[in-house]
Amino acid sequence: MKIECKYCGSMFDDTLEKCPNCGGTNSNVRRATADQPTTIEGLKEWYESKGLPPYETTRFFIGID
Repeated sequence: MKIECKYCGSMFDDTLEKCPNCGGTNSNVRRATADQPTTIEGLKEWYESKGLPPYETTRFFIGID
């Protein structure tokens, strides 16, 4: 099915993530993964499970203000 791009007005397939004409996003497409964390604690566990370096190295602070 074709939908109208809300940015440029051209018609494109509703399964595409972006408009091929202008690159505008398709708000009907949702991308998600099963292991996507939804809480701070979940994010901490995910970060550790990936074997990423400590926050002193990455400057990526989880739950630290």
